[in-house]
Amino acid sequence: MKKTLLLHNQDAGDDDYFKSELMHAIEKEGFSCTYFPIKHDDRWKEEIDQADFIIAAGGDGTIRRVVKELMKKEKQNQHIPFAILPLGTANNLSKSLNPKLGLSVEDHIKSWKTSDAKRFDFGAVYDKETVDYFLEGAGYGLFAQLINKMDSISTEHLEDADDKLRFAREELLKLVLSAEASPYYIKADKRIYNGNALLIEIMNIPSIGPNLVLSPDAQTDDGMLDIVCIQEEQRDEFAAYIKRLINDEDISWRGHSIKARRCRLVCQSRFMHVDDEASTNSKEELRIEVMDNALKIIR
Repeated sequence: MKKTLLLHNQDAGDDDYFKSELMHAIEKEGFSCTYFPIKHDDRWKEEIDQADFIIAAGGDGTIRRVVKELMKKEKQNQHIPFAILPLGTANNLSKSLNPKLGLSVEDHIKSWKTSDAKRFDFGAVYDKETVDYFLEGAGYGLFAQLINKMDSISTEHLEDADDKLRFAREELLKLVLSAEASPYYIKADKRIYNGNALLIEIMNIPSIGPNLVLSPDAQTDDGMLDIVCIQEEQRDEFAAYIKRLINDEDISWRGHSIKARRCRLVCQSRFMHVDDEASTNSKEELRIEVMDNALKIIR
């Protein structure tokens, strides 16, 4: 019997899932389950090496937290298979893995016995003295601004995940219409690009943030990153794309993207982010590269 570590974010998403419900559903399928509320009990970090199987029950932030902890461990522990119970608002990572988001929690769990483990690459961001990792994307400009803005706004009045996504898209639209473009320089493998951009994203999966599908052809297992630049002259076109998302149209941004294994970039925007964590841009050159075959995720 496999030792399963259940790492649960109790605050994720719309629905309240209790410890007893999740453990019963998992143990019913033959897994020996050890439960940790990931935001309130850090002892899971000591147990992660001993698990045969890890379950991340929450949203994109929960998954990233688990992966970053695995990265601190010995390399072989990065290949402990884990599954996702998508309980968050956007669930970009789950959607990128061809998940069954319409299934109940119980049906998700049942599917793990017959599902294959999908290879999952991720990105590494090297600054002068630090390294950080991303599963979704890292970049400059509009999305980093949106993270900062949403962190300062109360969303308690919003009833469900759909309302939260729509609200975030409406705030993004305001930024698209008013933000200044910033000069940038990118060396992607051996190719050089420069210009003035509203947004630069180094994508590992097709979507980021409030389900913005910026790189629909991105693959999690191709050993490549997808670089998306929204130029100043594309402002109106990008605003139209956001408006269509607000109106619940299921569409993807069809701008050009660049595939590369590694890149160096400098951007003059004040705003940057790594996944859902925003920071002030140091204006120094960043080095970003793919770390391929890094994870195994049960679909």
